[in-house]
Amino acid sequence: MIFLIPSFLWGLLALAIPIIIHLVEMRRPQRVVFTNVAFLRQVKQVTARSRRLKRLLVLAARCLALAALVLAFAQPFLPAKNAGTPPPTDVRLYLDNSLSMQNVSRTAAVALLDEAKSQTRQLSTAFGNSTRFRLLDNGFSGGTTGVPAPALLDGVARLGYSPRRAAAPEALRRLLATDDAGPGTRVFLLSDFQRNAFVPKDLLAAAPPDADVYLLPLTAQSTRNVFVDTVALTDEFVRSGESNRLLVRVANSGAEKATGVAVKVLVGDQQVSGFSLDLAPGEAKSTEIDFRVPPATGVLRGRVEVADVPVTFDNTYYFTLRVAPPIRVFGLAASTSVETPAQKAFAGEPGFAYTPADERSLNYQTAAAADLLLVQELPSISAGLSENIGRFARGGGSVLVVPAVGADRASYTSFFQSLGLSTVRLLPETPGGTATPLPVAAPDERDPFFRGVFTAPVANLAVPKVAPTLTWSRSGRDVLRLRAGGPLLSAFRVGRGTVWVLAAPLDARAGDFAANALFVPTLYRLAQQSYRAPQQLAYPLGSRRLSLPVRTQDARKDVFRLVRQSSGTDTTAFIPEQQVRDGRLTLSLPAELAQAGFYTLRKTGEPPQTLAFNYDKRESALAQYSPAELRTAVAANPRIRVVEAGAGLGAVEQLRADTLGEPLWKYALVAALVFLLIEVLLIRYLP
Repeated sequence: MIFLIPSFLWGLLALAIPIIIHLVEMRRPQRVVFTNVAFLRQVKQVTARSRRLKRLLVLAARCLALAALVLAFAQPFLPAKNAGTPPPTDVRLYLDNSLSMQNVSRTAAVALLDEAKSQTRQLSTAFGNSTRFRLLDNGFSGGTTGVPAPALLDGVARLGYSPRRAAAPEALRRLLATDDAGPGTRVFLLSDFQRNAFVPKDLLAAAPPDADVYLLPLTAQSTRNVFVDTVALTDEFVRSGESNRLLVRVANSGAEKATGVAVKVLVGDQQVSGFSLDLAPGEAKSTEIDFRVPPATGVLRGRVEVADVPVTFDNTYYFTLRVAPPIRVFGLAASTSVETPAQKAFAGEPGFAYTPADERSLNYQTAAAADLLLVQELPSISAGLSENIGRFARGGGSVLVVPAVGADRASYTSFFQSLGLSTVRLLPETPGGTATPLPVAAPDERDPFFRGVFTAPVANLAVPKVAPTLTWSRSGRDVLRLRAGGPLLSAFRVGRGTVWVLAAPLDARAGDFAANALFVPTLYRLAQQSYRAPQQLAYPLGSRRLSLPVRTQDARKDVFRLVRQSSGTDTTAFIPEQQVRDGRLTLSLPAELAQAGFYTLRKTGEPPQTLAFNYDKRESALAQYSPAELRTAVAANPRIRVVEAGAGLGAVEQLRADTLGEPLWKYALVAALVFLLIEVLLIRYLP
């Protein structure tokens, strides 16, 4: 048996106090002899012997109680197997404060983060006064220098939830990166060890060879967690006062069935939909919501709310709807002196901004800013033009290619090959330059491309006839086809963009498609689907970078700020790392940006932009490794140990017993109370 504080053993000298008191009480009384008191003398002798025995027993009980109390303060313990090693002076702790730690603990009716804080406080008392601690959380905001236990507890008390996800191997590397870990270094990882954030083999690779690593898993209750997984628009072209469709996907990542979960969808200050869902464990359901965009300009703020407990951080999903400005269409034709059918169609619609050009007056910078680039019946396509069209498409733009009657076969073939569209080829030439017009098949009104276009059944639609000059064997998507079976209008993915190919020219010699009632709505829908929203509906917190288009070309004169208005006039501003290049702003989000909601991007001379940020949805997946699974996964490294509550002890108490030894002060304290009880019983009941 070893004493943790042996100086308290000097308290055993206090045992002399009850002994001295006993000796004083044992002084001989003065003898007075009376006559005819033989019977009384016999009774007195018997009573004196009983009183002497009682006093000795009371004295023993008092001495034992006092000795047990002194031993309790000296903190005796049975040494562990590694008791010969010196006590650690360098203890490093990683405390997982991710949002999933909001779940309720299985062993206590508190959040997992609160349980982790409690275990950290207990852990700080398990080592000597010379021990120095280092604390690291998910925001990597902990100090890098060792601090004593009181400073550690102050840092733990101030710790809140962080939206950043830091895996245990990454935290281990950061804890050991400040200097070399020696044999006396001990590292403790307190986490819920989520399955989608923790990889045991990565921990084995990151673990140092000469430091002991302890995993303290915090087990949560088996509970449901319903959250909004995805919010998306079926049509990114949002127009004020017109209908649109919102796709809302709600998931249940818990182990219990969720019944009657209420979901509300709000756009601006108006609730546009409300419904309820039943979700089995691990199930996700998608719901399409038709709504009318309120009459407004700029950005509309929206949110989806679910009613779910106890994990509430992901109950609200924020998003923005940007009312689209006029779609920019750049029309490239053989000559600007002749108005093309597309130019006539766009000229009468204020929702489009059409810019005509020919190859001689082509401004590549203006064309690169367009949403849709029309390549209209060019006799030939030069190598330089082909290269710029390919760059525009691969960068995310949309291109519509309309062939010309009698087009140069070699240049068109080279053009399609440069785009990677080797299946697109020109049909053999026919006498007279054009083939016999063929009827177009009626469009499929169930196709999302034509959603909302037709107010009457398409069976009554007068379809056009065209003479195709191009054909292809396969494409990413066919929108219009010929009645005979060939393609007419199809989409091909090229890089991050889309290339639309029309099989027939719009020239009247090749058919009447440009004069048909189907031409204008098809062209409008193609332009609308080519619209590139300048920003996403929402961004995840914890993401490293995001990119946005801006007007300024120089960020050195002034900086962009992310401003969040909490309540009333209370605002919080962040100045992230930023860089402006080619009209796009790249932001590196700071770790302090930790609260979901709406933020305004501001800069002098720039229009403000409203951005929506949400917590990382991976945090909503609460599945975690069990202690047994962790123990099996790290069994290859004997210096990595998994410590869990067991045998009536908490995790920290179990750790003390395994590393420092079995503490005996509790037993000494119980013994002191027992001896005090015996003393009371002796005084009260012993005659």
